[in-house]
Amino acid sequence: MAPWRDRDRVSLIGAMRRSDLYRTIYPRLDALVLPSALLSEGLPNAPMEAMIHGVVPVVSDFLGLREQGLLSTSRPR
Repeated sequence: MAPWRDRDRVSLIGAMRRSDLYRTIYPRLDALVLPSALLSEGLPNAPMEAMIHGVVPVVSDFLGLREQGLLSTSRPR
């Protein structure tokens, strides 16, 4: 992600309080990218919290994605 970070297109933000996250981060996002290949324990809260704020979640395919029914699988054509 360094090329995007170097052009101020991506920000890496450390831990913050939930209230600050809801007030300052989610309202400014267009998409939340969660590319972890380790999503084998289920869906983290971040994509669901982002959706509450109108943010589009982009997550890696993981075991159980379709069964949860919260996100759909969409592949570029």
